[in-house]
Amino acid sequence: MNPYPAIQRIAFELSNRCVLAERHTRCPAHQKIQDPPQNVPAGVVWAVLDTIRTNVPVFSGYVYFHLYNEPMMDPRLFEFVRLAKRSLPHSMIQITTNAWNYDQTLHDELAAAGARIVRFSIYSKRDLDRLKKIRPNKMKTVYSVTQTPGFLQASEEEAWKFVLRKDIPAVYSGPRKKARIRCLAPYKQLCITSSGEVALCCMDWQRSVTFGNLVKNGGSLDTVLRSPAMTEAYADLRAGNRKFNVCGGCSHRD
Repeated sequence: MNPYPAIQRIAFELSNRCVLAERHTRCPAHQKIQDPPQNVPAGVVWAVLDTIRTNVPVFSGYVYFHLYNEPMMDPRLFEFVRLAKRSLPHSMIQITTNAWNYDQTLHDELAAAGARIVRFSIYSKRDLDRLKKIRPNKMKTVYSVTQTPGFLQASEEEAWKFVLRKDIPAVYSGPRKKARIRCLAPYKQLCITSSGEVALCCMDWQRSVTFGNLVKNGGSLDTVLRSPAMTEAYADLRAGNRKFNVCGGCSHRD
């Protein structure tokens, strides 16, 4: 099969680090605190974008620079955004950040580099108020906050505890009801980890299912995408056969 038409999103995990990982104990990034720092090589980002450009000349999907990392920590981010804009000019480049160091200057420079959407992960009312003062400057802004009971009443020091997602850390805990629904992983969102692995999906934070490494032995994205393991996984999941352990605890569809 030709895998390229199925790709709608490309996600690069630039590193295995987040500035809030130590504090947010339910976040998968917290589990990596003791691991050595790891940054995806720039050559991998370039090769992936070039492969997509070659095979999908008018790619209009999304390009992300995060999975379980804080992209604003990476000094290469702005150059990566510019590279993505040059390689895939019709794509929608999105930055998702906890906005720990975000201000109008960084916002304007991201917009100038080619980013079109910024999604703020909100962990306090103070941050929400601060970030709502950012002028859009042709870039769509999204404020992502799950206001579970207690968030609005909590102190600034405690509010973050009420907005952390519980489904991601618990995804391996067992099957859910209606788990047999179709999924378009691993092609719909192409996930490139900080170690260069092509992963099953964004929910598989333990990397229990991977299809090849783009760092070791000069791995080719095209070879990985067309590999029997990846094409078989796609066919099974598309048919609703969630055969992997991580799939049994995931409620995502399509």
